[in-house]
Amino acid sequence: MEKLKGLIFKHSSLLIMAIGSVSIFLSNIILKDLLSAESYGVYSIFITYVSIISSFGLLGFEQVFLRITDNSQKDTLVTDSALIAILIFVWLIFGFICAFLFDHYFFKSTIYLELLVISTLGISLSMFLYNVFRINSNFFVAQLFSNYWKIALFLISISILLMGNITIEFILNFLVGTFLLFSFGGLLLLFRKIDFKVQKTEKPLRILLFAFQFFISLLTLSIIGQGDKLFIEKNFGLEKLGEYFYLANIFIFPFSMLQSYVGFKELVNFKKSFSKQFFLRKIKNINLMGLLLSLFLLSISWIGSEVGILKVNLNVNLWLAVVFLMIGISKLNYAMLSSVFGAIGEVNSIFRANFQFLGISILFVFACYSWMNSLILVSLAILILWIIRILVWNYNLFKQVNENSV
Repeated sequence: MEKLKGLIFKHSSLLIMAIGSVSIFLSNIILKDLLSAESYGVYSIFITYVSIISSFGLLGFEQVFLRITDNSQKDTLVTDSALIAILIFVWLIFGFICAFLFDHYFFKSTIYLELLVISTLGISLSMFLYNVFRINSNFFVAQLFSNYWKIALFLISISILLMGNITIEFILNFLVGTFLLFSFGGLLLLFRKIDFKVQKTEKPLRILLFAFQFFISLLTLSIIGQGDKLFIEKNFGLEKLGEYFYLANIFIFPFSMLQSYVGFKELVNFKKSFSKQFFLRKIKNINLMGLLLSLFLLSISWIGSEVGILKVNLNVNLWLAVVFLMIGISKLNYAMLSSVFGAIGEVNSIFRANFQFLGISILFVFACYSWMNSLILVSLAILILWIIRILVWNYNLFKQVNENSV
């Protein structure tokens, strides 16, 4: 029993991450049954916004914080005063701008604007807290601030399932209240637990240049991770977005969960040892795993549809499901490449790869924008973007390896 407790405690941060992933996955399925098509569309676009802000809300400056903050003393963090000033400025100004733009283009409602502003500030603050506790080696607390809203969403979904007749406005207000409670409660915990010291350690220009590299990386990942949903809402409407979001949740999200685990585990392996043969063997194994997971998801979706648990009509959506599964397998391949870059990648190689992909993807989107007139064509465009990203990363990885071996 003691060994079991010790094992749970040791891996508690991974457990919270897994619970959070499963919670959002199940919530997306449960709420599809409980909400109208339009309300589920509103829910879909809101969750898409939350996902974007969760990775993009501080414009990459939180990554600079991780890189330059001194954590050599337990429960003491020494960081740069200019960086903290920039973080506060970005948190407030970008938070309002981002919420206003998103409301203007997608919601067009004063009520939703208020919710988006509060949500943006709460999510961005939670994101900063995640990184603060992460660098202080409080991994369980860090994962809690990354996943609390997903767990809260699952609890409200179960409550609706039991009680029924709850509006989308109630769900959004509940989430916004959760963002506020945990983010500002987290600030109190931070100041009680960690001695935060601020001093002048870096030149502002260096901080900005450093953040710009992370900004480009986050921007490109946001484009291929969430851009399709924004495009569909704008061009096809909320109901079609809800349909697309639901199917993507079933056929892509399980790969995303596995992608996070692969990235976490394999980076350590590649730090210990890297060779082309070792890498290619890993790629072969991950593609076999992806194929098996694809067959499993197709089988489960068909069985779930037959018994009425899932709303997946494979007679109508089979090819869309197949494209989604291919996107999922592509994400696993990218997770492996990203792990290698995280382990042995040089700054110049990563910077070059991000700019190459950004340039190619912008040209591709402009070239194919006019023919993306159906859900499957939009999903195909996203698949092509993932393949381009994999090829660009693969090219730059082996270019760096070959140069270093000369």
